Amino acid sequence: MNENKLSAYYREFPWLSKFCEIKNAGKVSVQRIDHKLLKKIPDRPDFLEQFIVASFGDLFDMENSSEEIFLLNSSGESLARVGEIQHDPKPKKWWRKNPRPYTSHSSRETVGEALTRLDAKLQEAVHFIAVMEIWELSKTNIVIYKIPKGWTLQQWIEEEIQREQKKIQEEKLQIDTV
Repeated sequence: MNENKLSAYYREFPWLSKFCEIKNAGKVSVQRIDHKLLKKIPDRPDFLEQFIVASFGDLFDMENSSEEIFLLNSSGESLARVGEIQHDPKPKKWWRKNPRPYTSHSSRETVGEALTRLDAKLQEAVHFIAVMEIWELSKTNIVIYKIPKGWTLQQWIEEEIQREQKKIQEEKLQIDTV
């Protein structure tokens, strides 16, 4: 990316330096928030992917990458990180002979799930969602998602829900007319 353009992004969003130094930044872009973002899950390599890259990465010019997603307020302070949800272990059952202990497990949450776990006051404070694609050997790519001007995140989500409901009603009408 052009160094002048990159430094312009860092001047416009000075809080970017908290997450990634300008020398480590690859590509930076700003986009409007959309419904696809709410379904996004941070991409993290699993054990097999890490093993393959560690074993054959030099042969095939491969490198590990991971994705971090942060919910930010207007000054760029992190309100929450989209990540893994820890689930409690399943309870032991009295009817099982020699019950083995269950371990806790985790699952990855979507951006939408991360937003719903925030209380209403924090949801209103969210102005940006930063998605950072971190490459092991090369630069970090950053996409800053912005809420439309004059809207709160909650208003935008409610508008999206109404649009989807309207689409469903139109589909139902089409089916009924056929």
